[in-house]
Amino acid sequence: MKKFSIFKISFILITLGLAIFLSLSNRYDSQGHVKKAFPNLIVDLKKINKISIQYTDHMTSISREKNKWYLDNYNQYPVDIKKINNFFLNLSNGTFIDKKNADSKGLKKLGLDNTYSNQNQSKSIQLHSDNNILYHFIIGKKSNQNLSKQVHYYRDMNTNLVWLFKSNLQLPEEELSWINTSIINIERWRIKKIEVTHTFKKDSFAIYRSNYSDQNYKFLDLPKGFEFSNSYSQNALAASFENIDILNIIPKNIDDNFTVLSDIELSTFDGLVINFQIIKFNKKKYIRIQAKGDRNVRKELTEEDKKIVGMPAMKTFNDVEKEVIALDFSKDWLYEFDENTMNEFYKKRSDIIIKK
Repeated sequence: MKKFSIFKISFILITLGLAIFLSLSNRYDSQGHVKKAFPNLIVDLKKINKISIQYTDHMTSISREKNKWYLDNYNQYPVDIKKINNFFLNLSNGTFIDKKNADSKGLKKLGLDNTYSNQNQSKSIQLHSDNNILYHFIIGKKSNQNLSKQVHYYRDMNTNLVWLFKSNLQLPEEELSWINTSIINIERWRIKKIEVTHTFKKDSFAIYRSNYSDQNYKFLDLPKGFEFSNSYSQNALAASFENIDILNIIPKNIDDNFTVLSDIELSTFDGLVINFQIIKFNKKKYIRIQAKGDRNVRKELTEEDKKIVGMPAMKTFNDVEKEVIALDFSKDWLYEFDENTMNEFYKKRSDIIIKK
C-alpha cells in the first residue's frame, strides 16, 4: 500500500474518532481554544469569603473568617487550610481546551442543566464575596478524552456556553472530608503505651512497647497463667489510631448531664499524650479529646533502635508541642468515630488476654 494511501486512511480514522468523541456537541469552536479558566481568581481570592457546592443530595457550605475557613453545616468546625489552598490552586490552574453551544437537551446530556444527575455526578459551585456571587458554574459529566488530567464539561451559569474544563480539581463527596483528620490519627510506630480504663475496673488494662523498635505490644502486669487471646488483638487496638474516620462533630456545649463510659490514654515515645474519653450524651456515644506534651513520657531512641535500617525518625519535643497546639481546638468538640475504631476502643481485658 502506498504511503499516501496509508496517510489518507489514518487521517480518516483520526477524523472519525474525533467526530465520535464530539458527538454530543452541537458546534465546537473550530479554533480549539486553550485558555485559563479563571484568569482573575488569584486577584479575587482576597474578596472570596464563602464556597458553596451543590451536590446531588446535599450542599457543602464553607465560610471564611479572617484567614480561617469553617464548615457552616457543622457549627463552624475548622476546615483543613491545605485542602482549601489546593481547591483554589487547581481552579486557577484549570484551562478551557474547547467550547461549544448547547441547547437544553444537550445540557442535560452533559450534566449541566441543574438536575445534578447521579449518573453525571454534577456539582454546582458558587464563590461568594459577602452577598455577591463572583463565580457560579457547574462541573458536569467527565469527558472521555484520554488526557493525563481530568477533563469535565463545564458551564458558566450566566451563559449557555459549554467548555471542556481541564484541571486536577477533585472535590470531596463527603462534607467532613474537608477537615484535617490527620492531626487526630496517630501512627502505630509512635505509640508507647495505651491505657484503657473502663467503668468496671476489672475490664481495664494497659498495653505497651518497651522500645521504639519493638514490633509487638506487651500486656502491662500480665497475670500468671494468662496469655494474649490471639496474636493480633493488642496490635489491632494500637493500629486503630492510624485510621480514625470521623462521622460527626458537635460543639462541646454540654453540662454535667452525661456519663463517662471509659478513658483511653495514649502516650507516644516522643512525648505526646492524648486522652480519648468515651461519654454517653443524649443517648449517643461521643469522644472527647484532650492533648498535652509530657517530657517525662518521652523516651529517646536506644543505640539498638538507631541501628535498624528504615526506622522512622522520632519527632522532636518541639514538634510535639506544635502538634499539641494544633490539637488544642479539639477539646471544644465532641466526635463520633467509625464503627471499627469504636469496636477497638470498647475492648476489655477479657478481649485481650485469656487463661492458658
